[in-house]
Amino acid sequence: MADEVRRIIRPALERGFDVKIKADASVVTGDVDQAVERRLREMIARWFPEHGVIGEEYPPTRPDSPWQWILDPIDGTGGVRARQWPTWGAILALHHRGTPIVGVIDHIRRSTCA
Repeated sequence: MADEVRRIIRPALERGFDVKIKADASVVTGDVDQAVERRLREMIARWFPEHGVIGEEYPPTRPDSPWQWILDPIDGTGGVRARQWPTWGAILALHHRGTPIVGVIDHIRRSTCA
């Protein structure tokens, strides 16, 4: 899944992206964040159809499932644009009945910050 996130994010790094402020005052890349989360949700639904998903861009799916994927499609968006931080990426986790099973933090180094 992290490889798929990189496949979506890398072109956005090359072309640049717009940052927007969500209603809760957090920063989002809009279409890129949403595209990443949509793709991850598609993969999870195909591979683990009984699992739930909690993400930042869309409402939870199957919230009563004992298995829950927690997604931060692009962590560090605000830092990249506002503070010129050179790294950002995806955070993925799987919980079973509230107990963490596995987590992945896959950060990408941006060669130049605009």
